[in-house]
Amino acid sequence: MDKYSSFIELKKSEENTAYKIRHNRGDSSKYLIMAPHGGGIEPGTSELAERIAGQKFMFYSFDGTKKRGNKILHIASERYDEEQAVRMVQDSDIVIAIHGAKGNDKKIYLGGLDKDLKNKLASAIKESGFPVEETNIPRGLHGKSHKNICNRGKTKKGVQIEITYGLRKSMFKAMNKKGREQTTKEFDNFVQIIQEVLDDK
Repeated sequence: MDKYSSFIELKKSEENTAYKIRHNRGDSSKYLIMAPHGGGIEPGTSELAERIAGQKFMFYSFDGTKKRGNKILHIASERYDEEQAVRMVQDSDIVIAIHGAKGNDKKIYLGGLDKDLKNKLASAIKESGFPVEETNIPRGLHGKSHKNICNRGKTKKGVQIEITYGLRKSMFKAMNKKGREQTTKEFDNFVQIIQEVLDDK
């Protein structure tokens, strides 16, 4: 259970140094690539979202910057109401949210209401050797709610990419802030796969 049910609650209780909001409008509003639980909340997600977006697509990240205990800053996707995020979501056609799932196994869970894009991503990811789990998706990771931040773009359907800790760990030198500055080939490969699908769609 999250401590905060809204960003207003979080903002009232936390120092403004506890988090950082980063965003870039990019060259196209077709896709918003976002990490709503970035920084130390779900480590590795903000780095992935920023690289996938590049200068082409819209980018947003809410980064937990506490020395420890960043998970307390987690606000559920169905209740996500940070002002900048909401504005960017409303301005974009399709939202792709990058999340960090639990588990030391290397797995990717795809959720969201955009079935067409989700299927294209699943095929491309699997063809490249990354493990996509399509049947045993943990509860809460399906992203089927219309209130989910990934489904609130102009088309009202988006994609939620959940990457387990075990797989994210293989994408960086280490999972602390300094270690995440150095990415691996696995990181580069994953980013390229997602970018190629988005460029082709």
